Amino acid sequence: MSEREQLVTFNRLKRGEITQKGAAKTLGFSTRWVRKKFKRFKEEGDSGLLHKSRGRSSPKKRSKEQVDFILSLFEGHFEDFGPTFAAKKLEELYQIKISKESLRKIMIQNGYWKAKRRKLKHRKMRERKKYYKEYYPIYSRYST
Repeated sequence: MSEREQLVTFNRLKRGEITQKGAAKTLGFSTRWVRKKFKRFKEEGDSGLLHKSRGRSSPKKRSKEQVDFILSLFEGHFEDFGPTFAAKKLEELYQIKISKESLRKIMIQNGYWKAKRRKLKHRKMRERKKYYKEYYPIYSRYST
């Protein structure tokens, strides 16, 4: 549900045009959620409907210095390594724990790895079964 639709619904709820139960049905949420969100809407106004994490970076995001260090290794020691082997060596030699997928994304963004598509297995089609009537000739000496 978009925040704009929530704003319209909560303004209707504030004016008394709909009930909490009606707002919950309109928004597709429980009445308890509507009560909690409506309380925040009355206290903070329109900004109370926005998610509190909006605009913040993830706490799990790697620091710029660490990413730069990893990339500097690809210019020297790790230049021929793929993401899986490089992730193992980073943990083994430098105690940097990073998943192969995260490392692969960093490598692709900086041009050290090219995303490859998997080739589909070619499957040979089997010969079609013959129809029942194809087994017997249409014109035979026994036909009338």
